[in-house]
Amino acid sequence: MLEFLTIAGIVRKQNDRYFVDETTRTIASLIKDLDDLEFSN
Repeated sequence: MLEFLTIAGIVRKQNDRYFVDETTRTIASLIKDLDDLEFSN
């Protein structure tokens, strides 16, 4: 799974560790917050 995310450019590998791009993390957080708002109605 991590290899797929690396190929997709979502995760980058550095020194055998994986990091999520900060922009992707921010977008995912915003989408999660929108989903939370949608379910609270």
